[in-house]
Amino acid sequence: MFTIVKKNSFLKINNINLLINYFVVAYAFIMPLSRAAVSALSIALIILWFFDGHLKRKLDLMNKTYMAAFVLVFFMLISYLWSENYAYANSFMRKYIQYFFVSFVIFTSIKKEFVKKAVDAFISGMFVSELLSFLIFFGILHKQGSSAHDPVVFMNHIEYSIYLAVLSVILIDRILSNKTDIKNRLIFVMLFFVTSTVMFITQGRTGQFIYLIDIFLIPVVYFGKNLRNIAVGFVIGLSVFVISYNLSTGFRHKFDNTVESILNIEQANPCTSVGTRINMAVVGLKIFISHPVLGVGLGDAVDVFRDYVKKKYPAFRCSLKYNQLHNQYTQTMVQLGAFGLFVFLSIFYLAYKESLDKKFSTLAVVSIMLAFMGDTLFARQFSFALITFLLSIILLKKEDKLAQ
Repeated sequence: MFTIVKKNSFLKINNINLLINYFVVAYAFIMPLSRAAVSALSIALIILWFFDGHLKRKLDLMNKTYMAAFVLVFFMLISYLWSENYAYANSFMRKYIQYFFVSFVIFTSIKKEFVKKAVDAFISGMFVSELLSFLIFFGILHKQGSSAHDPVVFMNHIEYSIYLAVLSVILIDRILSNKTDIKNRLIFVMLFFVTSTVMFITQGRTGQFIYLIDIFLIPVVYFGKNLRNIAVGFVIGLSVFVISYNLSTGFRHKFDNTVESILNIEQANPCTSVGTRINMAVVGLKIFISHPVLGVGLGDAVDVFRDYVKKKYPAFRCSLKYNQLHNQYTQTMVQLGAFGLFVFLSIFYLAYKESLDKKFSTLAVVSIMLAFMGDTLFARQFSFALITFLLSIILLKKEDKLAQ
């Protein structure tokens, strides 16, 4: 599948394919830093992919994961037949086509030696964003929309916390790789410490939750499924939680509010962050029961949700201002029914099954599945770009490749 580049063979390389590889590296670096650049580079990658030719060879590389993604997009197109709000449907369809296509471009075009470069570029881009977060946290840098209380620079705190959680998984994989030398291992440990600190000075509960689950799973995934490793994972995870709870006022406040909302779910304020997600899930389930197989269509999820709230759940009226259902599973099952949800989930199941590095892919897929609980991530550009990029890496990465 890969073409290995040898020394002094530059003139033999397909220049367009080489350009695609460098664009992938640039795409990975800029992903956490610029919405406009991510969009522009994604379109450029798709255009270059067609100009590069060899379409039959590339399509022959389509595996079950991308076939499932194709089926999902095709079913979404069919769902226009029972949708009325085409503008809303188009906003989803455009992202699904664009970012799944970019993932397929990476999968079919990137050369072996560029896989590590692309991941290194992502780590570098995240490190830049983390430095900016520290500057805001300490009052050195001021940016509209950011504050020391929540020093997120380029995206909302939910998406950024998920970026940090994914970065943590990549860094852990590098640290534990037997092909990482001592010098680089120390660098990755330092980066992991920086990432962990930024995770808990920002306000993204979704990423914090993923991070803690991943910390618990690391000993089990990387060193074997036994009681000792489960106990070690539990102790490490609990220790990280206790330290974060005591040192981070923002994390402690968010955690206490979440627990209180869950324990008092019937009396909880439906207009809080947790309350909104709960009532959206409740109403979404009611809609799903009424449209179980095919859903209400790609374009009508929010319109139908608002009708349900106005007629049957007036206490949830504060949720009417949102244009998505704050949970990828709820959003998908309302839009596309059980069939659409099944195909959607199969993409990530198949990615795990087809992956060549089960340790990394286990943490990566678990992180993605948990992230989908926090928001409708495929309604957002930054998170869609991240997850489909990660999908490519899951399928391309061999054991220890990232540490070569």
